[in-house]
Amino acid sequence: MTYSDIAMLLPLLIIVPFYGYFVYIFYKRQTTRRLEKTFFRAVISVLNNSQNDQECIEQLEINFKKMREKNPSSSSEAKASLDFLEDMFHYYDTLGEKTFKTRFNLEVTTEIRNRIVNIMNEMKRRNPFASLSRENANLLNDLKHSIESGNIELGTRTIRQLAEEIKIKESNVSIQERRNRNSLVIAVIGAVLTLFFGLFTFISIF
Repeated sequence: MTYSDIAMLLPLLIIVPFYGYFVYIFYKRQTTRRLEKTFFRAVISVLNNSQNDQECIEQLEINFKKMREKNPSSSSEAKASLDFLEDMFHYYDTLGEKTFKTRFNLEVTTEIRNRIVNIMNEMKRRNPFASLSRENANLLNDLKHSIESGNIELGTRTIRQLAEEIKIKESNVSIQERRNRNSLVIAVIGAVLTLFFGLFTFISIF
């Protein structure tokens, strides 16, 4: 392999990982958008077919469960039905009715928006920790129970477990921040090297 061949191959070795990262980010965003649209459509269907909010909550939970079962690789993007309802409520209020309809190809009325708010409040009343992971929700439920029952031993043990969980979460956030900074540096270096070797290859050919 000649020096010219290496010079032509090197940009590909840089470009593929560089653009592969952005393809992965794009895929994750598209997956999240697809899950949102699927669940939002289910919300509208359920609310249009029932005026009983209690029944709607049960039906929404079934739809959410089935959506997760059919998309096991996307479970991290679909933690709880309440999260999706909050996103739907947020999008509608911040984007406006017309933009929401354009983005998701779904029509939401003010009446549906208000019912979503009522349903969210009821879900939070039933389970205040619905948006948390099962492990953290269980710990907080244990803490709530210890306070209500006056069980100091259970409360103390639960607080220690929560402190350990918080410590782990903070460590993971710190690691992720460092990875993000490194990814940005690598992306910039990759772009610069791609341009440099592309120009170098062009000059070598001519």
